Amino acid sequence: MKVEQRSIDYVANSNLNKIEYFLFSRIPILIKDRLENEIKIKDVIDKIEKRIPEHLFYEIDTIIIGQFPELIQRDVKSVYTDGAIYATNVQKNSDDLFDDIIHEIAHSLEKPYGMDLYGDDKLQFEFLGKKQRLLDILRSNGYTIAYDWDQSSDYEEDFDEFLYFDLGFEKLQSFTRGLFVTPYSATSLSEYFSEGFEHYLLHDPIYLNKISPELYTKVRYLVGQDE
Repeated sequence: MKVEQRSIDYVANSNLNKIEYFLFSRIPILIKDRLENEIKIKDVIDKIEKRIPEHLFYEIDTIIIGQFPELIQRDVKSVYTDGAIYATNVQKNSDDLFDDIIHEIAHSLEKPYGMDLYGDDKLQFEFLGKKQRLLDILRSNGYTIAYDWDQSSDYEEDFDEFLYFDLGFEKLQSFTRGLFVTPYSATSLSEYFSEGFEHYLLHDPIYLNKISPELYTKVRYLVGQDE
C-alpha cells in the first residue's frame, strides 16, 4: 500500500520536535509524535537488532513514527514507501510496533527480490491454490462469492471488505486455519508473502514450512542472503 509524497513532505517540513534514534547505528528512527502506552523505542530497537538480520534492512533509509493522515484514512498501522517505513505511534505495546516494522520490511524486499520471489510463478501458484480452496469452502457453506476473485492475486478492496465485514474475523480465522498462517494472508499475494515472512522470523518457521512450503523456501532464501 503506497503512501503519497505529501507524507514525506509533511514530515520533512514539520515544525514539531522529532526525537531521533538509530537502528544498526545507521538507520534513523524519528519519533514525530509521542509513543503511547509507555512504549520504549530502545526496547524495540534492541529486539530488532537481536532477532532480525541486518541485511534485511538494506532498502530502509528511515523509520518514522507518529500520526499520518494517510494511515488514519486507510485504517492501517504502517506502510512502506520509497525507502521509508511509516508507523503509527498508537500501539498496544512494543511487540505491536516491532511486528509492524518487520511486516513492512517484507514489503521493502518485494521490489529488489521480485524475480526471486515471483519470477517462477511458484509462489503465486501456491497462493492461488489456497485462495481457491478458501473460496470453495465459503461457497460450500452458503456464501455468495464473486467468481472474478478466484484467480486474482492482487489486493482487492471489495474482497478484503467481504472477508472482514461480511464474513467477520472469527469465521475467517476458522476457515483459514491450517490454510494460511494468518487470515490477512488471504487478501493478496503480496500480503501472503509479507505475513509468511513475519511468521518465519517471529513465530514458527516449521509450521510455515508445513502449510506453505514454497513460501517457506522463498523466505528462507532471503534470510540467508548474508551467508
